[in-house]
Amino acid sequence: MWYVLWTTTGREEKMKELVDQLVDHSYYNRVEILYKIRNIKMKKGWEKKKEKLIPSYLFVETGNIEDFASALAKIPNFSMILQSDGQFFPLSEKEEALIRNFTSQENGVDVSKGYIEGDNIYVTEGPLKGMEGYIKKIDRHKRLAIISMNLFDRDTDVSVGLEIVEKRPAKESDNTK
Repeated sequence: MWYVLWTTTGREEKMKELVDQLVDHSYYNRVEILYKIRNIKMKKGWEKKKEKLIPSYLFVETGNIEDFASALAKIPNFSMILQSDGQFFPLSEKEEALIRNFTSQENGVDVSKGYIEGDNIYVTEGPLKGMEGYIKKIDRHKRLAIISMNLFDRDTDVSVGLEIVEKRPAKESDNTK
């Protein structure tokens, strides 16, 4: 099962490194930071940049969260495993599936491409293909889509790379004369 670790923003890599070094690997399968790839406008043109998808959070796969939590408590500056009513709670199957749909083998959400037709967004390639219903807002200048995901028992807005390659007018209905 997957659980969520919370740490200070900007210390995610250090926390992952500490877990890998100080926690016995028999207590967990892996610990991951999720990333997104986005295009950034630079002086030389557009460049791909890797950023944290959900800052402050790490995801740990373990079959025994109690032993993992005990080992984790020995790490200095550790923050917490997300809990509800004093109990550690794993990501739901739906949350896990959503994250797996968006992320690639490298734990990153790659840039999607699509077009706008009227008021509708169509994603033609990338991890957002078929997931258009999750898109709340698009920032065409920054080449980002804001998606709404239900994670950690609450709605969470996350930005991911989306390049709109064309804007088309709305199609005329066949019934108009």
